[in-house]
Amino acid sequence: MNLTPVNDINLPELSIYHQLRDNAFTSDNSFIADSPKVVNLLLKTDITVKSILATQEYYDTYAHLIKEKTFLNSLLQVKPLCKIS
Repeated sequence: MNLTPVNDINLPELSIYHQLRDNAFTSDNSFIADSPKVVNLLLKTDITVKSILATQEYYDTYAHLIKEKTFLNSLLQVKPLCKIS
């Protein structure tokens, strides 16, 4: 699994997320699934996934689902803002 660390909000790989933040859908019907439960359900379908923006913990936990999918863009890794105990 090839992860791109997100250290700058202006990374070109984040452009898909910038474009979608103000619109629910784009002209090609793309949308953002913003919960692990929904993302996991999508990973189990034949829907094309363009990108995933998640923490290392998510990638480690759901590697088995991610490895089965082909992505149009990068897998982006962010660091959690805080750890909840």
